[in-house]
Amino acid sequence: MKTVTKRLFSFLLIFALLSSFVTAVSAEEGDPLCTVGELSPLEEALYLGLMASEEEIDIEGLCESRDELSVAIGHLLNAAPELFHVQNTYSISSVGGVPVAVHPDYRIAERELPSARAAYLLAIDEIASQVDPALSDYEIALFLHDVLCKKYAYDTTLSRFDAYSLLVEGTGVCQSYTLAYAALLHRFDIPVTYATGKGDGVAHIWSILTLDGVNYHVDVTWGDPLRSGKDVHGMAAHENFLLSDAAIEATGHSERANFGGITATDDRYADALLSKVESPFAFLGGDAYGMVDGSLYRFSDDLTEATLLYTVEEEWRSFGSVLTTKPAGVAAWDGMLYISTPHAILSYDPESGHTAELLSVGERTILSLFGDGQRLSYLTADDIYGTRSEAVTYLLPPAIPPCTGEHDFREYATVEPLCDREGMRYLRCSICGEKRSEVIPTLPHAYEITVVAPDYGVAGYTERLCPDCGDRVTDSYRPALPMPTVADYRAAVAAAEEAESAADLLAAVAAAVGMEPHLDPDEIADGRAALDRLIADYDARVLEINADFGQTLFSSLPVEGDLLAPTATLLGVLLLVIRRLFGL
Repeated sequence: MKTVTKRLFSFLLIFALLSSFVTAVSAEEGDPLCTVGELSPLEEALYLGLMASEEEIDIEGLCESRDELSVAIGHLLNAAPELFHVQNTYSISSVGGVPVAVHPDYRIAERELPSARAAYLLAIDEIASQVDPALSDYEIALFLHDVLCKKYAYDTTLSRFDAYSLLVEGTGVCQSYTLAYAALLHRFDIPVTYATGKGDGVAHIWSILTLDGVNYHVDVTWGDPLRSGKDVHGMAAHENFLLSDAAIEATGHSERANFGGITATDDRYADALLSKVESPFAFLGGDAYGMVDGSLYRFSDDLTEATLLYTVEEEWRSFGSVLTTKPAGVAAWDGMLYISTPHAILSYDPESGHTAELLSVGERTILSLFGDGQRLSYLTADDIYGTRSEAVTYLLPPAIPPCTGEHDFREYATVEPLCDREGMRYLRCSICGEKRSEVIPTLPHAYEITVVAPDYGVAGYTERLCPDCGDRVTDSYRPALPMPTVADYRAAVAAAEEAESAADLLAAVAAAVGMEPHLDPDEIADGRAALDRLIADYDARVLEINADFGQTLFSSLPVEGDLLAPTATLLGVLLLVIRRLFGL
């Protein structure tokens, strides 16, 4: 019986394949995810395979050693933020010690990658949309640096290494900051690569960007430090911003290796006023404004010069203690600057120099301030030591008056739903800029249904399994068949011996064989021998059919039209097989 079944399925498979086809779709050029530049043949093969989430990437003939492969993969994971779905672990297939294939590990499943990429690009777009087109490349690099410092936090679990973790999930280690910074700079065509080494004795990575043809080191991670293991509100240090090779080493970056051997020799920012700004800059009218020890400065386009505009005269005091530096911050919105004093926030008009009190916090102390568009975020505490501190958000009036009629909401980004997760549709009013979001319901499960028939002593059931998310539902239970007796077995054997057609024979044999595991072998020995004879006779008949199958195939097919049409051929062959096997 097994011989017949296998041959029948072989016919089905062969002719089904004749009528099938596979289409390959190549990626379009100009993919917004792509940030890598020139790659070696090995790196290109790895990059394309990783972007496509391939389980095995063929590198035969492209690589001579494991060390060469390790360097190539390490470079891609340090230079291509779009590979956020790739783990830094992999296995290798080798021939004679030479790698021929790579088997990567992925942190995001292939089915979830489109939604993850949408969320990643949305996060980048949200930041990029805030950049004033009037800013110089120096100011854009500064703006993006400060956004990462004020909005995100260092991952104290030391488990998040990619750009997605920082930009979408909110935390990451130095590699995350470096990759996220590269992704943002790429949007503005600012060249960037990376340097590796140690920071205070620990393995570290940071950025090297090129402005007006000159290379500079920027360590965003160290611009966003932790205190007592926690992110510091309103902290954006700049002592590691736009430094030379020598200057970055002087701040504690040792065993440095600039990727590609590029050099950074310009020292103009090492001791500039820019390096003394410890809070996020504010950007207004194409200019950058920063606070140094309570004094507000407007910086030049290349950030080398600064003009003093205003100084907070009050001291930050508590119980007789005075801070040696004033932790004033600055924010910008709708043509105005906002400056923090010890107990109030002032509005400041950069055109006239006029100030006015926006809000007061009474006896509490304001320890930091930064802006995020229309929102001011400031930290208040009982004293200058941060006792019982509280982060407060203050919403400034909208820059554009809200719509008097209905909003004209238009979709600008979408995260597609899955069967186990809701999606999101993001909309923005084309008139006033107000944003809203809508939840997209989860998709229905695409269950694959398996019906398990009841067997002797075993209940039957129906199982529904979703291959996308793994959801499993089992129901429609059917009671187990009563255990067979020797009399039942002998009746099935008799039915097989008396069968007049192939179909009846196969059914009776299958019924008898299914009973055998549940019966005493000695009691069914005679019946087993009878079944073996019947099966042997049946197999002999099948061999006879196959012997002249090729000679009679085309002459026996009652098919009109094109005989080579896959569907007609398959149906005709099936008709012939059924006729010859079952004596029709």
